[in-house]
Formats: sequence, structure tokens, C-alpha cells
Amino acid sequence: MNRQMRTNERLNLRHETIDGTRYLVAPVVLVREQVLNGEFLPAEEIEKSAPGWNDRTVVVHHPKQIRRIFA
Repeated sequence: MNRQMRTNERLNLRHETIDGTRYLVAPVVLVREQVLNGEFLPAEEIEKSAPGWNDRTVVVHHPKQIRRIFA
């Protein structure tokens, strides 16, 4: 299956294989300061939690069950 990723930045993309499945790994910004689900999410909170997202699987399309955990 072919997939495309468009960006305005030059990224350090790489591939990793986990449990026999090959994944494309890219640095991303998942959220920005905003009102999210009816509550204000300040930049300071995002900065504090950002390291916890390292090495996490993020799905591009609709979530599906991965290893008994819903992503």
C-alpha cells in the first residue's frame, strides 16, 4: 500500500520494524494551544506532557484495535 505525507518542513523520516510490521516514523506536532473538548489547553501543559508521547504509536486514519489496546 502506498501512502503520501505532505509537509512544509524537511523531516527526519525513518522506518522501524516492530513485531514484524514496518512503520514510517516521523516527528509531528499532535496538538497546539487551543480550546479542546470545551477546555482550554495551554502551551505550558502541552510542553510538560510532550516527552510522554515519544515512542508512541499514532494512527493516521480512524482508530483500530492494536494488540488489545485501542489507539
